[in-house]
Amino acid sequence: MTNAAGERRWGALPTRVVAIDLADGADDLRGLEDYVFVHVLVLVDGEPVGAVRVPVEGDSCPAASIAAAVNAELGDDLLRVVLLKALADASPGQAPDLDALTLNGRRSSKPFTSMTVAVCTRNRPERLVKCLEALVGQLTPARVLVVDNAPSTDATATLVAERFPDFEYVVEPKPGLDHARNR
Repeated sequence: MTNAAGERRWGALPTRVVAIDLADGADDLRGLEDYVFVHVLVLVDGEPVGAVRVPVEGDSCPAASIAAAVNAELGDDLLRVVLLKALADASPGQAPDLDALTLNGRRSSKPFTSMTVAVCTRNRPERLVKCLEALVGQLTPARVLVVDNAPSTDATATLVAERFPDFEYVVEPKPGLDHARNR
């Protein structure tokens, strides 16, 4: 491979660098016959999310290949940026409609509402009731996980099983909030 001055570039693979704002959509990139890869800086409404390297296929880089690389390598970061934008754009005191989130007018193939709310507790079932009641119906698509940290009784397990059967319950035998959060 040689550079513009005709000098040999050992070990370099010709790479085209582009910036794509996913809020504007992504099209196939064409005219890449001299390149092996495309290095894509990924933005959402001007907010940098990350970068991916995508191989050139023939003389183009299909939008589907770019999307697959973005989903595989930047999925969590992309989700974070889209959710933060939705929160910032929501009316004061009102949560965004997570089921309606789209990127460039298209819904994601995987739901944006995939999240877990972890409630760590230890020997306080009467106070836990208020917390869990507040979560009922608020986070319908979310997984609620009650982590009982080194319990001395089965009161919390009984409470969750009887009054909140849709919530998950696990025990972390090692005492300490860090252990409960890690569980």
